[in-house]
Amino acid sequence: MSETQRAFPQCANSEKGVLASLLLAPIESRYICAEKGVKAEHFYLPAHQILFGAMVGVIDDAKPLEFITLATALSDAGQLERIGGPAYINELFTFLP
Repeated sequence: MSETQRAFPQCANSEKGVLASLLLAPIESRYICAEKGVKAEHFYLPAHQILFGAMVGVIDDAKPLEFITLATALSDAGQLERIGGPAYINELFTFLP
């Protein structure tokens, strides 16, 4: 396997930390992610890819990133159950202190 074909390191808790940071400080965390070039495809778990894309979409649309807005955006896209439903969104809100 060549250097460019290596699998990305993967850590579900690290991914959850990034997503939780976006929920706690959306504008600041979005800026850091953009500055570092973080994209949905950098997440290993498909649910986290979907969540990151939805969160960035809400933030970039200048909407408040909170439970109802995020759940609605995911539901409208037919992705809410693919990420683990409302319970998983709630879990992200409480993941970081």
